Amino acid sequence: MSIEPQPLASASELMGCVGPEFAPLLFEPRRQRIAQLAAGLALPVQTLCLECRLGPGDERVDFGLCLFPTSRASFAGTLRTVAQRSTQPSWHRCADLLADWAERDPRYASIPFLCMAFDLEDSGHELPVPCLSFCVDPHFFARRLGLPIVAASSTAALEQLVTDVVRTLLDQDLPANVGERIARRLTGAPGIEARHMSLMIPRTPATLKLDVALSREDVAEYLRSIAWHGPAQALQDTIAELAPGHRRVQLNLVVDPLPAHAGLEVELCTEPDQSDRGARADLLHGLTRRGLITEAKRAALMALCDRPLFDMPHGQQAARNWYLKLVFDGAVPRSAKAYVGVMPRPFARDRPDFAAARVSAHQ
Repeated sequence: MSIEPQPLASASELMGCVGPEFAPLLFEPRRQRIAQLAAGLALPVQTLCLECRLGPGDERVDFGLCLFPTSRASFAGTLRTVAQRSTQPSWHRCADLLADWAERDPRYASIPFLCMAFDLEDSGHELPVPCLSFCVDPHFFARRLGLPIVAASSTAALEQLVTDVVRTLLDQDLPANVGERIARRLTGAPGIEARHMSLMIPRTPATLKLDVALSREDVAEYLRSIAWHGPAQALQDTIAELAPGHRRVQLNLVVDPLPAHAGLEVELCTEPDQSDRGARADLLHGLTRRGLITEAKRAALMALCDRPLFDMPHGQQAARNWYLKLVFDGAVPRSAKAYVGVMPRPFARDRPDFAAARVSAHQ
């Protein structure tokens, strides 16, 4: 018997899965604004992401959309329509790049999915120019499923991709030393994996970032190899204290322009084997004791662990999951964010594959 997956949902439909349990994370004025902006993006979306600040008194929430290849044909025209409504030339360049990806331009053929993230501070009622994040691991899904990798991606291929993206989005060439920085960041530890490359277009100057995954035990050696300014071993020890069960962590590295201070962003709970409820509870308790997460926001995140699935219309369900980003000053975590994803499940509740989909929601 052939089983067809359900179609992807729209951003508005996924916002319908953001129920009262999100209230400590997403205050009503910001929820209404995100819902209004999402309604103007009639795109098939694989994940709606809410970027929630977790500290006391910080109610900022931004949002993003994850787009998969199955949605390529649909969104190019929609994004060009959005760009035409914008007064900002950067929107037009974003739409052009996304349309090229949709039309399978060979420059971007290695990107399995990408994300648009919208910083909502001071953007008024207009949808701001997005920050674009590209998955730069063509074997991303094979790794998630534990399948063998035939050949690793080359540093040269990643450098060429970054060159093409910067040329299209910023209308400028990649500075010569940036390619050297990228190569250095991919050779500083055994088993290191490049995960995402992000271009924060609205920022002044535009910021290029690279996400890498590596063993937690190699963090200090790796940071020393890329000439990080901070106390590398102390940072590694702090990560081990907060998340002793994490064998791998993800580092969000600024490649250009280089930061002058010893700040660093560390992402936790990003791997399939980091979904254990008890370990996540311990991590959140530790961050709450440090004053980085309020009790109400901690409880809201744990509630999503306990009820990851949400009923959608037409027999479909959405899964809700999250990972954390900690911003370090040296070896001290100064702030925390949760990236809460809302994802339509591929099969309806009355399909034979639904039970397997239910298990995978926790991952």
